[in-house]
Amino acid sequence: MAKSKGFIQLQEILAGYTKTVDEKFDKVVNGVAKEAKEKLKETSPEQNGTFAKSWAIKKGKGTYVVYNKEAWKTHLLENGHDVVAWGKKIGHVQGKHFVAPVNDWAEKEVIKRLEEEL
Repeated sequence: MAKSKGFIQLQEILAGYTKTVDEKFDKVVNGVAKEAKEKLKETSPEQNGTFAKSWAIKKGKGTYVVYNKEAWKTHLLENGHDVVAWGKKIGHVQGKHFVAPVNDWAEKEVIKRLEEEL
């Protein structure tokens, strides 16, 4: 069964629209990821500055992940941790929630910007 000329034209229009949406999505998410990375650099707890400078972006297929190259520190700084010396707990460091607010902002910002673009 042959496809009609109208059907083929509709497929071409939809393919063009899909490409436009994909490009806008990529542009918006990339921009928000870059801003989120900068916000995390600004809000990261610092002692010597290496942790704050370790934020990076990894682009996957349809995704952007903002992560810290010193990932093991992220959990400890966000949630707090016990201080142990010579096998004994000698204190506790309170966590500073600095990732969650940026994550919440990024989720809302992507939706807002996509609604504006589309």
